[in-house]
Amino acid sequence: MILAGLPILLTISSCTQEVGGQVSPADRTSITGSDATGDEDYRLAPPVDNPRNIAELGPCELLSPTTAGAAGFLPDGILEEEPDGSQRCAWQPEDHPDGRVALWTDVDRRGLHEMYVLQENYPDFREFEVAGYPAVQASLGGATEMYCYIHVGVAEDQFVTFSSSLGMKQDDDPCAQAVRVAEVAVPAFPAA
Repeated sequence: MILAGLPILLTISSCTQEVGGQVSPADRTSITGSDATGDEDYRLAPPVDNPRNIAELGPCELLSPTTAGAAGFLPDGILEEEPDGSQRCAWQPEDHPDGRVALWTDVDRRGLHEMYVLQENYPDFREFEVAGYPAVQASLGGATEMYCYIHVGVAEDQFVTFSSSLGMKQDDDPCAQAVRVAEVAVPAFPAA
């Protein structure tokens, strides 16, 4: 009887590998990416009722010059490339050149569901809506008085991250700044 349960125990223990004191994201995705029945269509994120398609947009195309100006930012974004090859685009507030909002996409996985899978890693995880689209606030280490990350689901398999940081003399809430930009950007994305 004890030996019969041993393979199950070994399987369970091999699924929860810790990295730096936390379950690694890759393992979390495989553990919670489906429901208890193994249904791969199981989703933690709310559905997207009016999907957009941002898969073909580059990071600096996510916010038009007109939309950036309407949100209080300089019209042209600055393309930034990460060491891993991923790209994002950053815009500076018109009146605070040391502040910024940066946008990047995730269009290759399961949309906002990816953030829900990892929600226990974010001390500031909070659900809300932006322009009728499901969104979460989730910043590693938690949002502070200077920076915040929000993630907006624009299709079942796509989301956009709005990273916001304030300038030294900027009197604003970084999460409010990110939401303000998202509210004008998301409705302007191409329809799916």
